[in-house]
Amino acid sequence: MIATDTTSAIGALFADVQAQHVFKDQKTFADAEPLYALPYIAAKYANQKNLPGFDLLAFVRENFLFPPVPKLTPLPVPARYAIISIISGTA
Repeated sequence: MIATDTTSAIGALFADVQAQHVFKDQKTFADAEPLYALPYIAAKYANQKNLPGFDLLAFVRENFLFPPVPKLTPLPVPARYAIISIISGTA
C-alpha cells in the first residue's frame, strides 16, 4: 500500500492519477504496491509523462501491483422484499 508519508516521493504521479480519475475510486491506487523503488518510478514518470502518446494507466499498471478485486455474487432477494411489494404495501 502506498503510505501517506511515501507519497511525497511520487507526489506528481499520485496527484495526476487522482486528478485524472484513472480509477473509479481513489482507494485503488492508494492500495497498489510499487514494483520498483519509488524514487525510480518518480524519475521514470517525470521523463515519460510529457511524451506523445503517454498512457498514464499503462504506466501505472507497469509499475504497480494491484490487489485482486474480489468477485462478489449478489444474494437472491425474497419476493416479499422486492421493491414493488414494498411500494404496493404487500411486503
